[in-house]
Amino acid sequence: HNWVVLAVVVQLFGSSVSLPFWIALYRSQKSCPKEEFRTRLEISVAALRTIRTWISLPITVLADGAYNNKSMLRPLLALKIPLVSRLRFDARLRADPPRRRRKIRGRKRKYGRCLGKLQKMARTGRGWQPVQVHIYGKDVQLMIKSFDAWWPKAGVKLRVVITRDPRGKRKPCYLSSTNLSMTPQMIIEHFALRWSIEQVFSDAKLLMGLDSAEVRKEKSVLRHA
Repeated sequence: HNWVVLAVVVQLFGSSVSLPFWIALYRSQKSCPKEEFRTRLEISVAALRTIRTWISLPITVLADGAYNNKSMLRPLLALKIPLVSRLRFDARLRADPPRRRRKIRGRKRKYGRCLGKLQKMARTGRGWQPVQVHIYGKDVQLMIKSFDAWWPKAGVKLRVVITRDPRGKRKPCYLSSTNLSMTPQMIIEHFALRWSIEQVFSDAKLLMGLDSAEVRKEKSVLRHA
């Protein structure tokens, strides 16, 4: 089974914990009628649209890099829900358009010059700044580069953060947020909270046995859970 799970992250006894509250079963095109098929992104967007009708509180979605694309970003932009996620390293980003001269006619440019590749930015030695963040229960020192850029493929403007381990033991990480008011430290710490839902999945399997059911009837499934 392949599930789409939404959880709210809370602080319990000094630790970040994900509490699942929305669970939907993803079915492949082969396993359901054509008119009933929905991608994981479509399931997530539909759930968030419903949740937005429940509450008016600010919502920030923390998701894995697979959800960071136009199919997710554009609906979230309409819902005014920012997304913090991992950014693909081959994303082609562009700067703001240059100021337009008064005498020039035609449509105003939406994007500016192409920026360099993220991997190349991560390899250069200039522009890095040290920051201290609290992630995974520890205070960690990182080197970061941060800038705002347009992602034409998704049609949104992002705050991009490239992180690097000062000791060189880990590969660079590329993060982004559609909330341009977030600081780089906030983006890093918010994304780290996403790991709490992976911990929930692990505990549910190892401690609660939710991956060991061999049942075929709906009643048996409910009894096991």
